[in-house]
Amino acid sequence: MSKKDGSGEIITFYSYKGGTGRSMALANVACLLASQQTQGKGILMVDWDLEAPGLHRFFQGRFSEEVAESKNIRRPFDELPGLIDLFMTFDQQTPDGPPETDEEATERAIRCLKGVQLDDYVVHTSIPYLSLMRAGRFDPEYSTRVNTFDWENIFNRSPLLIQLFAEHLAGRYRYVLIDSRTGLTDISGICTTLMPEKLVVVFTPNRQSLTGVIDQVRRATRYRRQSDDLRPLLVFPLPSRIDISEPRRRDAWRFGDLRAGIEGYQPLFEKLFKEVYHLSQCDLSGYFDEIQVPHVPAYAYGEEIGALVERSGDALSITRSYQSLCERAINGDNPWSEPPQAASVAKIAEAKTQAAESSRAADIQAKEAHRAKRIAQVSLLVAGLLILLAGAIGAWLWKEALTVEGGILMAQSTFMSIHMTPQMETVPGGTVEQGDTHGRGRNDEQPVHKVTVKPFAMGKSEVTFDEYKRFALTAKRPVPHDEYWGRGRRPVISVSWLDAKDYADWLSKQTGKRYRLPTESEWEYAARSIAKKEDHIWAGTSEETQLPDYAVYNAAKTEPVGTKKPNALGLYDMSGNVWEWVEDCWHNSYKNAPTDGSARLGTNGGDCGRRVIRGGSWGNEPESLRASNRSRDNAGGRSNSIGFRLAQDLEP
Repeated sequence: MSKKDGSGEIITFYSYKGGTGRSMALANVACLLASQQTQGKGILMVDWDLEAPGLHRFFQGRFSEEVAESKNIRRPFDELPGLIDLFMTFDQQTPDGPPETDEEATERAIRCLKGVQLDDYVVHTSIPYLSLMRAGRFDPEYSTRVNTFDWENIFNRSPLLIQLFAEHLAGRYRYVLIDSRTGLTDISGICTTLMPEKLVVVFTPNRQSLTGVIDQVRRATRYRRQSDDLRPLLVFPLPSRIDISEPRRRDAWRFGDLRAGIEGYQPLFEKLFKEVYHLSQCDLSGYFDEIQVPHVPAYAYGEEIGALVERSGDALSITRSYQSLCERAINGDNPWSEPPQAASVAKIAEAKTQAAESSRAADIQAKEAHRAKRIAQVSLLVAGLLILLAGAIGAWLWKEALTVEGGILMAQSTFMSIHMTPQMETVPGGTVEQGDTHGRGRNDEQPVHKVTVKPFAMGKSEVTFDEYKRFALTAKRPVPHDEYWGRGRRPVISVSWLDAKDYADWLSKQTGKRYRLPTESEWEYAARSIAKKEDHIWAGTSEETQLPDYAVYNAAKTEPVGTKKPNALGLYDMSGNVWEWVEDCWHNSYKNAPTDGSARLGTNGGDCGRRVIRGGSWGNEPESLRASNRSRDNAGGRSNSIGFRLAQDLEP
């Protein structure tokens, strides 16, 4: 699953134990996000802490009075259905026994989602754009429903239900905030591993709370790397209920105190992030300087939302940390890097200081050289015009999200082609047994069948940001986000199958040559080096011990193309770095697949709404990088683990 274009984000709030202020943090963040909405999709809060539900209590008196009447439900507000009632309906609609194929699993999940009206399980608050899916209907049978519901059983019978439920929520709301169960349970596992793109772990400075959230982060990130879910999982620690009246203890629990046997939560999370994100360096000083929720005794009474009652968000307010968390998590920043906004503010301040110093120097010079006064005035006027011109250019670059180089390229594109011609490698034709020839694959790699591939040309590497941005600038499209990893020679990411097709068409028009996406048969034939009379499990090797020489995997980000060794055909990064779009529609098996190397389109049950991706990515384990491994994603979906490379028909 990847993030669809225009879809929302799912953020889970998790704590290992109670008493951390997790629900309070979610309620405050939800209100802050709702205040930023002026149109379109709103914010949905989901209370998935079924055994101790309490999120609704923060909004006592803030639910719309028309809720019951608008739903035509003539019963008390507490009896309106919620999450557990929704999943009991899903349970009743799901057949017994596990599905036999991926296609059947998809059909089961879709049928469940189409069989309910989600609005029946959501209540609106009086706060604009803010809604809540409560834990459930609070009647005498509520605890029985919660304690007898078998989450593992419904997952086995409908393994794609949670995934498609998450997609459905993300399609309806801008942000979905999930209040997770504490501890290590089936529910906390669902909320931290299956549902979110971002995970806020809330803890208080004590060993039990810290150890619990760190262990859960390891579980969640390990599961995500090994699963078919292509979304990254970004973790944001939230220290809560920090007593500012105890500065010595506050520093000890943040930075560590060896004499007291306290490791400190900052070094603990720095060590954890280097481990799970494969970072060489990790400094969370700036992050924790801004994000620590102070203990405010008044909030120990009742369920008050600071973001709604505090008049300011200054450094002493409880709202300030929630605002900083929003800025980090919502703007796509990670905890270990300086937010771009902060860097921009610093640069602007530096520029202002330099301008002020230059102005003072000009004044001194004018006083000391009265005879050059007019010249100095003219110089200042010219300088002012230049500054205005530079400011206008800078504002335009900022508005278009361009570097100076990008602005020059955009200007050039008005008068000339700015494309870069990709390096291509000729792939001789031949016959391949396509599929799981090594006996390590899945059902969708069966049956193994012979395919004859005509000679063609394949991109030596994946399409890079340098190459793709020229198309984006010419077509007046945004340059894809680089996750702050850098652009240049890194493979372009966050491009859909439709984007890749548009790029190939644009490049064909610019060059007069026909570029296209490779077919699935061509891709596998080239990756396994069949034309060189070899049959490698991975692109370049069949020895897993040699795989690090050929592939970027189990990593925290992409690497520039060509960093690793090429396979026998001279093709780089066919395994790892980014998944690669191919032309074919998704089919659950190779049954009735073409044997001439052509693309398999929407016949015989094919799903052209989802297209095939091959090769695995930077975040995957070796099994996902096998040359015969197959996966898929929505044709309009974008992910930071998916890119593409081009193919080309050879002249007859």
